[in-house]
Amino acid sequence: MKLTTYLILALFLFNSCSPEKKIPSKAELNGFWGQQGEGEIVEFNDSLVIFYNSSSFNCYPYWKMDREEFNTGSPTVQVVDETTLTNQEGYTILTYKKIDQPSVICTDLTEEQINSNSYNFETLWYTFNDQYAFFKEREVDWGAIKTRYQAKFTEETSPFEFYLLYWNKKTIILIL
Repeated sequence: MKLTTYLILALFLFNSCSPEKKIPSKAELNGFWGQQGEGEIVEFNDSLVIFYNSSSFNCYPYWKMDREEFNTGSPTVQVVDETTLTNQEGYTILTYKKIDQPSVICTDLTEEQINSNSYNFETLWYTFNDQYAFFKEREVDWGAIKTRYQAKFTEETSPFEFYLLYWNKKTIILIL
């Protein structure tokens, strides 16, 4: 009984002493923010928050949400200074840096791009090329992987063949 009372008291004191979350102002967040170490870009404007997947090959939105919903539903976003913000996801703290604009124009994917085997291959290849850090340590020649597999991803490749090529165990083992 005493232990439970002490735990409740400690929890109350801890929560009452923690700093109150400051919701970043629209002016503080408006613009583009690039996630450090990954290819995500977040765009804040007065009414929307748009999340993009980005590489040196392409940039496309994958999720949009209302700005007010973000402000009330994202309690872990903290403005560190005018060029840095963080967001805690579980035990991971993600860091974003303010950028003038993405290096590639961010647009919705067209149906042709979504259904193009060669476009999807390039998207996968550039995403790994730009974001995977261990090619050298794993002694993987990523350029050779592109040369070897690119010709197999044609527009005539069936969806099932495409899936099998993407998830070829030898390729995955080489990468990982």
